[in-house]
Amino acid sequence: PPRPRQPVCSRCMICPQPCILRLALIASLASASAFAPAPAFAPSTARASISSQIALGPRSKSPRAGNMKMVIAPLPAGKRITQPSLLTTAGVTLVGLPLWIFFLIPSAAISQACITVLNKVSPAKKEAVKDAPSDDGVKFPSLSEIKPLKERSLDLVLLGATGFTGRLAAQHLARQYGNSGKVKWALAGRRKEALEKIRQEAADLSGDESVLTVPIIVVDTTDRKNLHKLVDDTRVVVTTAGPFQLYGSNVVEFCAKFGTSYCDITGELDWVRQMIDKFDTTARGTGAKIVNCCGHDSIPWDLTVLELANALKKKGEDLVKAECFDEIKGAPSGGTFATMLHIIKTGGIKTKTSFDPLVRLADGTKSSGAVKNASAMTPKFSKTADRWVGPFFMAGVNAGGVKRSPAL
Repeated sequence: PPRPRQPVCSRCMICPQPCILRLALIASLASASAFAPAPAFAPSTARASISSQIALGPRSKSPRAGNMKMVIAPLPAGKRITQPSLLTTAGVTLVGLPLWIFFLIPSAAISQACITVLNKVSPAKKEAVKDAPSDDGVKFPSLSEIKPLKERSLDLVLLGATGFTGRLAAQHLARQYGNSGKVKWALAGRRKEALEKIRQEAADLSGDESVLTVPIIVVDTTDRKNLHKLVDDTRVVVTTAGPFQLYGSNVVEFCAKFGTSYCDITGELDWVRQMIDKFDTTARGTGAKIVNCCGHDSIPWDLTVLELANALKKKGEDLVKAECFDEIKGAPSGGTFATMLHIIKTGGIKTKTSFDPLVRLADGTKSSGAVKNASAMTPKFSKTADRWVGPFFMAGVNAGGVKRSPAL
């Protein structure tokens, strides 16, 4: 007979022990995430070292790290963690996993090999992200000409509201603030009709008709001559429009030069490094705060490690190693897949600097601190978590966010 469901069990609702089925599922995290969204578990380690895995089995007790206890919050009354059925689990294992291993991965490898060969044969045809020409006619304000933040009419502009994540952000803003003036916000994107639809949907869901008067800014981030209207009258630009290597560089540049703060949900660390290298000094001069990697799994790592460091500092101790445990339920969005395909197609960005821009200090020199990503690459049993764990594909990105913060 089925055993009682455990709030820490991430896959099977019958057997609470690690099994071959779970090991097969964890062998391909992307397959498990895309075809059978279910709670996952991921530790990480930072020294400064950072590592990450996904849990395969349940904990028998609350894990401890030194003298710090991580408490498992009880479920609200009447709530139960959703568990995939045995049929769904079997379907992912028998269909999703082979599809990922024998079709998607080989196809991506063959495609990248062909692109590499073609680029060597015909270099002129290679797609690359180019810097905007210096004579494109765009003029930026001097420091004295920048509009003071207190005189700007908007608190934030949400760019990319018609995408999956942007739509959720618009709904949150509508429910939380409406358009009462407490927080003055606007929606921005390329298609006015689509933005109006998102605004109507947000108003309906929030039950607040004032949302229908939220301003709409129609802007194409590749059109530099009109991009100033996105950044010059708001204090912050929040963008969910990726791939950021394609659609984010101009936005970062304009925010940095107009003194407008910026945040995004990118996981493209090579692009982040390029932005730091190009615009860090400019942003510091204008007072703009450029904050990358604000996605749902990067923020918990960054803030958790910060809070751990601060807690130990109060005791006169230093943080040497941190383990972050994440439970994730969901699947990659279309924007995430578009970013992955673009990186495969272009080969990413290579920043030519003497050291990693993520550890760049305010004066432009290299930080003396060190953060090492110690993520496990194979399934193993974690004594800290008291359960089986496997690799987490976002570990490198999240570790990069932790690596950047101490330098700031």
